[in-house]
Amino acid sequence: MKTGLYDRAMDILHERIYKAENLVHNQQKNVKPFRSEPVSLDEQIYFVDNASERDMFNAIQKYGADRVNELIYKVTMAKQKRGIGGGM
Repeated sequence: MKTGLYDRAMDILHERIYKAENLVHNQQKNVKPFRSEPVSLDEQIYFVDNASERDMFNAIQKYGADRVNELIYKVTMAKQKRGIGGGM
């Protein structure tokens, strides 16, 4: 059975759409959907100073204990440099 002109045109169109989808998918692989701006040191200090136990627990679950400890250490050192207090 011969395919008509319409069927061939639709096959070509579907093939092009498929290739375009694959191209976009491969270009966007491992890319975050939104750019994220780094959190300022002041915001980090505010978080550590005002975080409840629940906030810290959630941060540990999300980022891991090592990263949370690094944040606390970084904030403590920054506060010492600024003379705010919060020494270890």
